[in-house]
Amino acid sequence: MTKKAQIVPIMAFKKARASAMMSLEESSFKLGISRRSLCRYEAGGNIPPDVLVEAARMYDAPWLLGWYCGRCPVGCQVGRKAG
Repeated sequence: MTKKAQIVPIMAFKKARASAMMSLEESSFKLGISRRSLCRYEAGGNIPPDVLVEAARMYDAPWLLGWYCGRCPVGCQVGRKAG
């Protein structure tokens, strides 16, 4: 199975970071991505599954994982069944 970037509704990713009271710089550093990439994801860009899983854990926002199906790594992790 190949890793495929997923789309999270616009503002959800940014809202999760804000709720965790983390700056853009702190989040991007802890996620191991560039600040520019994080800005792109927060603006609605495709988020790689590994980044989203780590962000959901780091932000204590498991609801971020709810947009994934059972065919991708994230959906499998949260127990979704493929439709």
